[in-house]
Amino acid sequence: KRLSCPNTQGEPLSWGQKRTTTSSPRDVLAQYAHDRNWGTGVDVYVVDTGVRCTHVEFTGRCIWGTNTAGGSNTDVNGHGTHCAGTVAGTTYGLAKSATIIAVKVLGDNGSGTTAGVIAGVEWVASNSRSRGRPSVANMSLGGGYSSASNNAVNAAVNGGTSFAVAAGNDNNNACNYSPASA
Repeated sequence: KRLSCPNTQGEPLSWGQKRTTTSSPRDVLAQYAHDRNWGTGVDVYVVDTGVRCTHVEFTGRCIWGTNTAGGSNTDVNGHGTHCAGTVAGTTYGLAKSATIIAVKVLGDNGSGTTAGVIAGVEWVASNSRSRGRPSVANMSLGGGYSSASNNAVNAAVNGGTSFAVAAGNDNNNACNYSPASA
């Protein structure tokens, strides 16, 4: 299905914005063709260091979900907020109308436990079912292979929540990492 892109946004753009609506790297232009309504009615769970929901880029579309890592109920680290901005920020986001739900599984220092990640993923699956809206989760994080972590992600996906996960970012086989190998 071909998407309608009635809106355009010029430079400065992120590489991701330029690349997502083109067929190949050779087609990348200095504009982002999109529809400002992309993401309307969709929940995006950002499973990371939390999200600073008060950030102006989220214009009231961010809600706090849960914290399985401890620390403050916001993003002190900044990584989760960065990821949420890429997904749904008003300026540089791809789905500018999506609702962001912060799921803090990594602490203020950017580290966490497998148990905390699993608890966050299970919370996403449960909350997504109870909200009854289309949903996707982003996990721009990873660790060593964990069948328990993979099982949690796979169960959430089988329950109807799509997941986008990091493939490792270190030029190694993603099958050796979780949740990349889920």
